[in-house]
Amino acid sequence: MFDKMQCFGVSVVLVGGRMCMGMRRLAVRRRPRWLCSTEMGLDRETIFALATGPVTRSGVAVMRISGPTSKTCAEALLSPGVGLPGPRTAAVRKLFAPHQRNRAEGRELLDNALVIWFPGPKSFTGEDVVELHLHGSRSVIAGISDALSQWARPAERGEFSRRAFANGRMDLTEIEGLADLLAAETPAQRRQALGQMGGGLSERYERWRGVAKRCLAYAEAVIDFGEDVEDSVLHSIRPQVELLKNEISSSIQDRGKGEIIREGLRIVILGPPNAGKSTMLNALAKRPAAIVSPIAGTTRDTIELRLELAGYNVVVTDTAGLRRDTHDIIEEEGMRRARDAASEAHIALFIRDCQALDAASDEIMVRELMESNPDIQVLHIINKVDSPDVEQMLSQPRDANVISCKTGRGLEHFMQKLECLVRDTLESSEESITITRTRHRFHLRECENALEQFLQNFGVAPLDMAAEDLRIATLELGKVTGVVHVEEMLDLIFSEFCIGK
Repeated sequence: MFDKMQCFGVSVVLVGGRMCMGMRRLAVRRRPRWLCSTEMGLDRETIFALATGPVTRSGVAVMRISGPTSKTCAEALLSPGVGLPGPRTAAVRKLFAPHQRNRAEGRELLDNALVIWFPGPKSFTGEDVVELHLHGSRSVIAGISDALSQWARPAERGEFSRRAFANGRMDLTEIEGLADLLAAETPAQRRQALGQMGGGLSERYERWRGVAKRCLAYAEAVIDFGEDVEDSVLHSIRPQVELLKNEISSSIQDRGKGEIIREGLRIVILGPPNAGKSTMLNALAKRPAAIVSPIAGTTRDTIELRLELAGYNVVVTDTAGLRRDTHDIIEEEGMRRARDAASEAHIALFIRDCQALDAASDEIMVRELMESNPDIQVLHIINKVDSPDVEQMLSQPRDANVISCKTGRGLEHFMQKLECLVRDTLESSEESITITRTRHRFHLRECENALEQFLQNFGVAPLDMAAEDLRIATLELGKVTGVVHVEEMLDLIFSEFCIGK
């Protein structure tokens, strides 16, 4: 039998009932590097910043102070003999400038503020934190900032969150979830960010890492104590690795839906010149976002517009008209950009003028579109059907949406259809999303490759060589949550935050 227990801080492995403490690379459990703040370059100075964003006129502005002397800094703003309220208790306090303006007047009153003290480690950063809920005028904020700068320094971008990470309050995926929540514009982005910030992704990644670590421990036990380990231990490794690899591979093959919710579903409007593409953009935006004229070729460049559709963030791109018989270099460049936009889109709205239908040419355009982007979904639209008489004369594909952007005919039905397509594309898998950033996908692919290499080497190459692939897989999973980190990666992640976070 093979089991593992803790004894005086040392990992003890039981093999066949015997206690073996000599396992290489698994003997001593060290504190994770990411919990060591000195390795992250944190100097433990007390810092302060406005947690409610840039200085603007508002009803309330929250000044956050964090560090070993945060309580002392806040008490220095109070009257002598008046202290901070009890932990996690809100109370109103008068805040004064630290020095007298003159002997007659005494210390200057800066604000009447709501003060809350959060003793560490049960605070956002894991340190002692004081929050001052001020009146949100520029004068009050400037006065308090000037006063605090005598004992603390202004925080850098993302420094509060970085300290929370260093003190083990949040891991990297939870930090990224917080950043996404602060940037959320749609209900879907909010739901995804809250799930991630609440540890939804961390739990899954750590479960996978636990499986990889267990298989690695089994392999190490066989390497070091082969004669004393039962054969069933060795034979149990491969099925577990195969199951783990299949689960990770399945999560990678999600068509990037987590990233799409974060960054926006891309919809491109395509079609021949003067088919009504810019009018369609204006209809989606519900405002005159693009210039519209009866002159063919009015739109020469791509026009991008962000809007909310069916509760999701979408990026709609209007493009230049597509045709073959042109020698205008500007128009050719516009068509190239249109094709580039189509190659990156998730949904294409292919619009044609009901009075200028060319089935053969349209079929070629759609075929070329599908060849450049096989996963794109195409909605066919017949525009400028301004009366029922015109519709009766048409011969169009069965799945075409017959509309008139000019009169609004058929637009409501088309919008409902488009919203359903957006929901079907993203909503069905929203609860099972495991990848929300390119960084996650890269490390999971590296982990998948390492597990595949292990399965190929298992039983063929020496076990210690195969075990190295398990070690790589474990490290790659650890990089996602920050158990194993690279300093440059942390700089990039925390730079996304505002100063007060």
